[in-house]
Amino acid sequence: MNDPIGQKAAAEMAPTLAAIAKDNELVLTHGNGPQVGELALERAAATFDVLGAESMGQIGYVLAQAMQSVGCTAVPILTQVVVDQYSDAFKDPTKFVGPIYGSIEAQALAQSLGWKVKPDGEYFRRVVPSPPPLEILQIDAIKILLQHSPGTLPIACGGGGIPVARLPSNPTTLMGVEAVIDKDACGAKLAQEIGADGFIILTDGGGIWENYVKPEAREMMEATPEYLRGTKAGQRFPGSMGPKVNALIDFVDVY
Repeated sequence: MNDPIGQKAAAEMAPTLAAIAKDNELVLTHGNGPQVGELALERAAATFDVLGAESMGQIGYVLAQAMQSVGCTAVPILTQVVVDQYSDAFKDPTKFVGPIYGSIEAQALAQSLGWKVKPDGEYFRRVVPSPPPLEILQIDAIKILLQHSPGTLPIACGGGGIPVARLPSNPTTLMGVEAVIDKDACGAKLAQEIGADGFIILTDGGGIWENYVKPEAREMMEATPEYLRGTKAGQRFPGSMGPKVNALIDFVDVY
């Protein structure tokens, strides 16, 4: 079934999340790679901060509707996240967005549209800058909902948040940045900022494996940051598991 904005997936996970939110303070975040990539194809003149905001609103609406259908009030928050506009991330774009392409098609799109493309497994995808998140501007609003509205589910930092920068000449003035922040890195920062007891990343491809693709491979139930660093877990997959492993390490290291 074609489910471009995740309505089926949202409906399937809503009862489980509602049950968790009933007895726990929970904040939900989400990715937006496919959606923001499709929007970029439709609206080539739009900047990625605007496209990120659009996809955040789109997916937040779908998730909030699914949660409301199972009796849980969810509040999507358009979350702006400050980045360093002079970060080295802009010199070497790494964040995959949009659909996959074969080699010939990817190179043709790169030449005609000025894209940067990189291998993603056996295919190619467009890549854009992905600076690290420095500051979540709506963090106080998220904390207020958690503290004063029990049972309400904040949805925040979707797609890594809307990338913005402070003007050097006037730090109180913000401007959008042409980038896409990694959702897992921003999720880890969000979890740290609210003092979360746990940080859960849900995937449709399972968890972290020891001896991946080897006959003795096994999915791990527990792992330390030291082990994950030492084995370079997930680093073979910079477009999927790599950022997730890094985000989990960052979250645990704070504690």
